[in-house]
Amino acid sequence: MNIVNVFAATALFAPALPFAYVMMFLTGLVRLHASKYDVIYLKKRILPVKSNSIDWWLTILEIISYISIITNIGKPLAT
Repeated sequence: MNIVNVFAATALFAPALPFAYVMMFLTGLVRLHASKYDVIYLKKRILPVKSNSIDWWLTILEIISYISIITNIGKPLAT
């Protein structure tokens, strides 16, 4: 879920603010290390759960991609 949120924020808002790419990357690094510490020291091992596919997540990512294309095309037209 966090990865989808970061993807959505980057795809939709980063073209308007190019520094957002750097901020999202640094945020991702901090989250990665925080999650690593959390899993290693504070929680038990996460048990893997088998799934057939990423059907719903793929649909959500495609919708976000289409919306970001529309907003990124509309940005130069509005200015």
